[in-house]
Amino acid sequence: LWHPDTARDFRENNRRVLEAKASLHFIETACMHGEEVFCHVSKFPVLDAGGTPILLCGIATDITDRILAERSLVAYQE
Repeated sequence: LWHPDTARDFRENNRRVLEAKASLHFIETACMHGEEVFCHVSKFPVLDAGGTPILLCGIATDITDRILAERSLVAYQE
């Protein structure tokens, strides 16, 4: 589904969330339909009664337009 480097980055972020047993936030990138997409991702574990993670959940918001606008602004100012 994902390029191996992208999948590795996703797994690493997942591992960090599970180890922290807490909500963490990331900017994740992926290639979709031949274009780079940027997402602000909030990932959080669901813990059982003993505090062991049993699920990993996430919410992703596409921020590609914002990232590209910021890059354009920086390039313009240079």
